[in-house]
Amino acid sequence: MIMWVVFICYVSAMIYLGYRSRHTEKGDDYWTAARNLGGWSAGFSLSAGFMSISWSCVYAIQIFYWYGLSGFLLMTLPWMAALTGIYFLATRFRDLPAFSQSEMVRIRFGKRSAVMVSLTQVMVFLIWGGAEIYVAANLLESSLGIDKFSIMMLITLTIAIYSTWGGFSAVVKTDKLQFVFVASYLIAVVWMALARVPELNIGKLIPAKAEDPFFDTALLPLIIITALAYLPGWLSEADLWLRIQAARNVKEARKAALIGLFNSFLFVGLVPAAIAMAALTLFPVSDIASTGMIGKDGEKIISAIVLPFNNPWMEIFLGIGLMCASMSTIDTCTNIVSLNVGRDILQTNKLSTSKAVNLAVMGAVFLIAINVNSLWDIFYLSSGLLSTAVALPVLATLNKRIPGEAVFYSSILGFACTVFFYFNASFGWVPLSMNSAIRDTGIEYVVYGITGAGIGFVAGYFLRTEK
Repeated sequence: MIMWVVFICYVSAMIYLGYRSRHTEKGDDYWTAARNLGGWSAGFSLSAGFMSISWSCVYAIQIFYWYGLSGFLLMTLPWMAALTGIYFLATRFRDLPAFSQSEMVRIRFGKRSAVMVSLTQVMVFLIWGGAEIYVAANLLESSLGIDKFSIMMLITLTIAIYSTWGGFSAVVKTDKLQFVFVASYLIAVVWMALARVPELNIGKLIPAKAEDPFFDTALLPLIIITALAYLPGWLSEADLWLRIQAARNVKEARKAALIGLFNSFLFVGLVPAAIAMAALTLFPVSDIASTGMIGKDGEKIISAIVLPFNNPWMEIFLGIGLMCASMSTIDTCTNIVSLNVGRDILQTNKLSTSKAVNLAVMGAVFLIAINVNSLWDIFYLSSGLLSTAVALPVLATLNKRIPGEAVFYSSILGFACTVFFYFNASFGWVPLSMNSAIRDTGIEYVVYGITGAGIGFVAGYFLRTEK
């Protein structure tokens, strides 16, 4: 009962912030927050977006549980490299006469490349938003005492109300409060994890999918392919860049990037690593009973760690932290989809139309949430699409010598190859021969996607129309 009272209070606070953010001025402010964010606001909002249930609270912990400290090379280092690149590129991107990535690409390369970027981002962020709702429902089911479907409905409805009411400003304002809760939540989980471990000897731990807790050379193909799949896409990722573009000046934009960089080291690196190392001690891979407690792939590690404490107030605090972690990412993802559909594809500045688009997007992301099965495939496929179909057009806007044909054909072929070979790996439509070390990573389709993008770029370059 108390959990429900706290939940209703939290939901009411989010809706109130959305109400306070409602726009009655220029319709474009609904999408851009009037480009007047301070560095702290933009930085905390940026950080809240990646400190999510599926990312920091599940997937990052899984990576370290599976691969030991090699997880820093698989996840933390690429993410920090992307934010470092954003810090240095902030000045150049803000000099462009555009707000969104699709708008940048349209001004530089034309409408068809911009539409390709928008459609890819719509697909990726719908998937990410749906995955976040799915994971939130799984983790909150026991705390709220209702079924997963109902939790998905409640989360979707709450975000639909405040994000539709206040647009991008509402997303940023709620993100700041959610960041505080999520950061506190993750730090509390680390404390509980280490409190249960009398002595943490990393050298004696055996990761679930690696031979060495520090570094397994057999992981090199996976590390390299992961860097190819993640880094270009993250460097051009819309949720990061929208905060940078919405900052009031370059100084505040760079401050936001530095805040995000620090928080990524802490909450995509140290914190999940500490939780995972404690989990390997508490729930060793060789112990069959551990599987039932933490889930087949370690997706319930946090729940298994906090369960013995059995403190109702702690349970309430952790439940609110989980809700904040989910909503801060879901509203970010749906805002990006709405921006691409409403502002970039439909090109509307009419407030009523913008809000209708946002509501439609919330409905779409809910439908995806009830059909999610695997976070591994979701993150690799979507990040691969960002790298093969979005990264090159966005980054190429900074180079005046790259022709539009090269960008367009690169996006088309990169997208097509990534999707085709992803499904081919699942269904075996076309028998392929590839190095076994690459094939065994399970993400060889990313290699084909990047190869396709490269072929498309070269073809487009030579087929370009001289002006």
